[in-house]
Amino acid sequence: AYGSLSDLSKLNYVYTSTDTINRLESNRKIIYKLQEINRIKLVPEQIAVYVPVEAYTQKKIEVPIEGFNLPQNLTVKFFPSKVNLSFFVGVSLADSINTNDFSVGVDYESIKDSKSASVPVRITESPSYARNLTIDPPNVEFIFEYKDDTTP
Repeated sequence: AYGSLSDLSKLNYVYTSTDTINRLESNRKIIYKLQEINRIKLVPEQIAVYVPVEAYTQKKIEVPIEGFNLPQNLTVKFFPSKVNLSFFVGVSLADSINTNDFSVGVDYESIKDSKSASVPVRITESPSYARNLTIDPPNVEFIFEYKDDTTP
């Protein structure tokens, strides 16, 4: 970018003329013209962007449910004890993703006073590249058990 020092000190970014790509079916190099800025000359006046395209596949895995923020004298059992996660992932990552990449659970604070027989399960950890996550079943039943402190 060329211009006066005062004009350049106000420049934080440059926009492209268009930024929407439709119906992209294969890897593609796209040329974008940079939007003009008053009193600033941009060199080059356009940029090339490489856009990789990858097919997605649906994957399902079974993940154990965890209880979070439980008091030390309490455990919780969930029925069922595991849920199925369904999601979409790029084909190149599908084989490397596994159960350890996810965490699902129920927070004790949200169920300690619950009068309901079932509670919703929440995804607490998942890879950023897993899309459209769904939980089955979305709700589980639970019981609290007090730990026996008298056991040596």
